[in-house]
Amino acid sequence: MAGVIHFADQRGGEDGSREPGPVAFSPRGEAVPRVTWTLRLALRVLVASAWAGLLVLAGVWCWSDLSGRLPTAAGLCRVMGLTLIAMGQFVFAAVVADRLCPGASAWVRTPTQVIAGATYLLGLVLLLLMFAGVIRQ
Repeated sequence: MAGVIHFADQRGGEDGSREPGPVAFSPRGEAVPRVTWTLRLALRVLVASAWAGLLVLAGVWCWSDLSGRLPTAAGLCRVMGLTLIAMGQFVFAAVVADRLCPGASAWVRTPTQVIAGATYLLGLVLLLLMFAGVIRQ
């Protein structure tokens, strides 16, 4: 029909072909032109991957190099390093992996995010207790 726009779903075109349609659907169910959706996804993945990578690198630096430079605060540096590494893993799992693999099994996805999230929350609590002087190194 001329003048009528048909929205194709993510599985393929309207005629059942394997070619993707002109429109993708966001997680909220909004119809978005496929090019815009792809660029948004690519930008989100790139920024979140860089963020997660920087968190992990900062954590490794705190764990290894900073604890050697500050021997009096070695325990604090190790806890901070572990917390930063867990934060990077959580950001990558929650933001990047969920977007790139939306059909991944919840049996794999959920424990990964829960363990990383719990580790970094525990690390934050330990850091706060160390800064407050409740826990001595």
